[in-house]
Amino acid sequence: MEKMRDFLFVTGQLGVDPKTGALVPGGAAEQTRQIMQNLQTVLRGAGTSFEGVVMVRIYLVNFSADYPTMNAVYASYFKPGRFPARTTVRRDQLGPGSLVEIDLIVRC
Repeated sequence: MEKMRDFLFVTGQLGVDPKTGALVPGGAAEQTRQIMQNLQTVLRGAGTSFEGVVMVRIYLVNFSADYPTMNAVYASYFKPGRFPARTTVRRDQLGPGSLVEIDLIVRC
């Protein structure tokens, strides 16, 4: 019998500059990069990393325009061929800019 492991749920990570609190300008690439950097900081503080990510939920304002750009930046934070399960959702009215939110479930 395998022991159940603990999981960490990191939610509500927006493309916001932690120094100013403002949404990062420039669209999906810049916002995705900022979100992934913010998530990396949170995960490091929790004693884990992207290696432990098992599920990701991504909300985009303009799915067809922003998905390829977001996906290229997102993929650069994981080892080649290692992508956690993920859902990507279009949310027109959730927020300004391109990328709205990335949530993670991480095995600790």
